[in-house]
Amino acid sequence: MITDISKERQTEILGKALDWFSEHYDFEELYEILTDKLTMTDDEIDFYGFELSDFNLKSGASMVHLHEENDDCYLYLSKSIDLFRMAIAYQYDIKNKIADLKLESFASAFENASVTNHLAYSVVSRNLSEYDDVLNLYQLDFENNTLSVCNKNSGEWSSFHLCDIGEAIDEATFNDKLPIEDKHSIFIQQLIGKEITETDEEESESPSMRM
Repeated sequence: MITDISKERQTEILGKALDWFSEHYDFEELYEILTDKLTMTDDEIDFYGFELSDFNLKSGASMVHLHEENDDCYLYLSKSIDLFRMAIAYQYDIKNKIADLKLESFASAFENASVTNHLAYSVVSRNLSEYDDVLNLYQLDFENNTLSVCNKNSGEWSSFHLCDIGEAIDEATFNDKLPIEDKHSIFIQQLIGKEITETDEEESESPSMRM
């Protein structure tokens, strides 16, 4: 009969148990199990490779999901940006580099951005109204060429084709002498009537959950 187990062996067993949990539960369920059932702190969860420290969110944040056919990247922006500035980042810093760079490299297109993970984005996306610190969520889908946004105030997703986003930005920024407020207004006016209408099959799911 075993009367003592080394700390190394205990750590190995716990690590394998957590690996099993991650294979059998979705991200939100796993986080609840680790924090509620096992009473683990975020630092302890990070130690075992789950990287959940991003739940300590700062005021006025945004989160971004970048998606390609075989790649996904999640960004946390400690300073929230509106749709206009998100569109500028796409049109001038991302659009012409998609084929050449990994998605994580596009964090440099945003101020105060850091790479996070699917778990953090998924949990906030499902409960945005409960996270006072996150003002909006974005999804840049390069596979389907769409930009989607969910603002805390509305709580609903809106989606636009990237070609329409690009054209709206080009029109809004054509005259460099215009004040930023006027550029923003032109951008919004250009998008009127161009929001993508979801099909009946898609109405029950947000863009982030259809991936």
